[in-house]
Amino acid sequence: MASLVFRDARGIRRRFELTDNGKPIDRRDPEPPRYCSSSLLGDDFCGGFTCHGINSHGDFWVALMEASKAIHMATLSRRSEDAARLYRFVSCEGLDLAGLVPPDGRLMLHFGPAKVRRAGDRVFTVTQVKSQSPSAPEVLRTFRLTIAY
Repeated sequence: MASLVFRDARGIRRRFELTDNGKPIDRRDPEPPRYCSSSLLGDDFCGGFTCHGINSHGDFWVALMEASKAIHMATLSRRSEDAARLYRFVSCEGLDLAGLVPPDGRLMLHFGPAKVRRAGDRVFTVTQVKSQSPSAPEVLRTFRLTIAY
């Protein structure tokens, strides 16, 4: 389970929890996530995704996590490292959730550049993410996402 505490547009304190009660993943596939119609992978831990079907905050979080996982898997595969590992959400900082869901359900996510830090047997990536809707390009959100593997 991961959780996020934030204040909404009216200043009301809210808590968002992401839980996964599904069966464990026994196969990892570096294909683009289900919400993404296209992807462009760049340097290590960098890339962009055009997403569709983002009709709720839950859809946004699933697309964000799956796109991040795809970028991590592609980077580790390219480095000839084991990409079939467990990726864990650590934190998300600076994300404004007010008006986050695009009116037409389409969203562009751009990841990079990433800072990589090792701590014991874990590696942490802190990535700058930009989120923008093609139907409202004037609204650009920039936030930091930390993943451990």
